[in-house]
Amino acid sequence: MPSSSWVAPQYLQAKPVLHILVLGSYRNPALRRLENLKDYLLAKGYAQTKLVKDFKFPEQSPSESQSSYNLRKSEYWIPKSDALIFVFFPRVDNTGPGYELKHLCDYHFDMAWRSIVGIGKPTLKISSLIYGLIDRWSNEFQQIFFETDSELQEDVKGALTNLLERLYFPAFSRQKDEWETFG
Repeated sequence: MPSSSWVAPQYLQAKPVLHILVLGSYRNPALRRLENLKDYLLAKGYAQTKLVKDFKFPEQSPSESQSSYNLRKSEYWIPKSDALIFVFFPRVDNTGPGYELKHLCDYHFDMAWRSIVGIGKPTLKISSLIYGLIDRWSNEFQQIFFETDSELQEDVKGALTNLLERLYFPAFSRQKDEWETFG
């Protein structure tokens, strides 16, 4: 008699070890929405989901401005991530995530396939150059369009599920690293 019990695919085991970095504007109310997305993913089993601000490393030097430090810290953690989520919220200054996306495309373009770009509707404060960048790389990363936080959360979860199988072996084959040490 055939068994009717469903067996979860092995690649789902990568969820708790996958290094996921959520990038977006830290201006109010966007920061709270990014934190809600992070908390949602944590609750769904993505135990290594972080915002750049969650990391204790690198440390800010005494002579370094907050802006320079934020830039350096963001550039440091982007290549150390397995999956990147760039969120562009409506009615918010999206210069930060725009620059981070440009940095990815300029210096870590081999990571574009494991990136998710969330674009909020109805109106975005994004320059036409950032729209052009998103359009140019649209075949590489997954794009999602959202109006509500619940749409953003569900669509990001689906996009991450699409990446799990391809990221399974890299996630399980690495040693403990800075992500766990400084996160």
